Amino acid sequence: MIKDKKEVFETVIHVGESHVYYKGGIGAVLAVYKKYFPAFKAIGTQRHISGLGKILYFSGNFIKLFFTLLVNRKIRIIHIHGSYGASVLRKALIAFTGRTIFSKKIIYHIHSSEYPQKYTVAPKFHRRMIDYLLHKSDRVGCLTPKWQELYINQFGLSNTVVIPNMIHPPEFSFGLKVFPVAGQPIRFAFLGLIHEKKGVFDLIEMLAKEKANFAGKVIFHLGGIGKVEELQAGIRMHGLEDLVDFMGWVDEAGKAKLYQDVDAFFLPSYNEGLPIVILESMSYGLPIIATNVGGIPEVMEDGRNGFLFESGDIAGMKKALERYVNDHELLAEHGRNSHEMVKKFFPENVVPGIEKVYRELLDQ
Repeated sequence: MIKDKKEVFETVIHVGESHVYYKGGIGAVLAVYKKYFPAFKAIGTQRHISGLGKILYFSGNFIKLFFTLLVNRKIRIIHIHGSYGASVLRKALIAFTGRTIFSKKIIYHIHSSEYPQKYTVAPKFHRRMIDYLLHKSDRVGCLTPKWQELYINQFGLSNTVVIPNMIHPPEFSFGLKVFPVAGQPIRFAFLGLIHEKKGVFDLIEMLAKEKANFAGKVIFHLGGIGKVEELQAGIRMHGLEDLVDFMGWVDEAGKAKLYQDVDAFFLPSYNEGLPIVILESMSYGLPIIATNVGGIPEVMEDGRNGFLFESGDIAGMKKALERYVNDHELLAEHGRNSHEMVKKFFPENVVPGIEKVYRELLDQ
């Protein structure tokens, strides 16, 4: 039996978005794994580059993974971090190769929220790949207990385990946080994909209607990639330059500074797994305004460290924002609560659970 912690982690190789060149949540998770695991090996399968570049990147790294498994006999577990769409096909190929050719244990760790609603309308071949990943993996990692319950009920799984996202504790003292007083504008941050499914254009629609109401009271700092030109056109068309600051892609250093500079975090998504940006912003003591989707209501509490509203509910979005605009003192109270509530996602509380999953597989 393996007893040493480092020895346990040396038996695992991670497969997912590049943890070096990442612009998504999976890459961010793996970057934290690398920092806090006693031993860490990973091979990237996806980067945010051109279509042909993605194919070449995956092909080259699949060959690299094949020869790594062939040469490194210590590796006994392939921890696959999966999203939806083309990721399913890539990860099914990797799982089949690892399981069938090399007899490795497979963890399929689901980071996407799209499986339950899209499975029934997916093409037959796509559904077969999903079925293979869910039913043939030794463990299916779910981000929260509610996600685990959903996968058990919808897919009849008996191989699930909760593996929450993990974040790096900030080098920042909440005691230094200064929130705006009445009469000063509240600064909100949004970080993520610039797309309809993230609710960004709902925000623009709401601000266009309520510009006079919110002028001088709120400023939104938006960072991300995606439908950037469409977003900028909407800001110009509605004259929202004083209310919305589009920052483009924000790197790790810029993100940390942004969390320190703003007063609250805003995420109006239509679907989410367990958003890293929510956890990160809570760790900086930020109140949260977000939609009641995915794992969000499992990590924040309406009225305790922020406010929840339903996806696409423009009136609900406005009402949630007005709660802080009309009561600035809530910002500090909710910020303190965020800072305390997020500690269970710090490495010292998450790593032991992941190690337990690995040990159970190794002992089988």
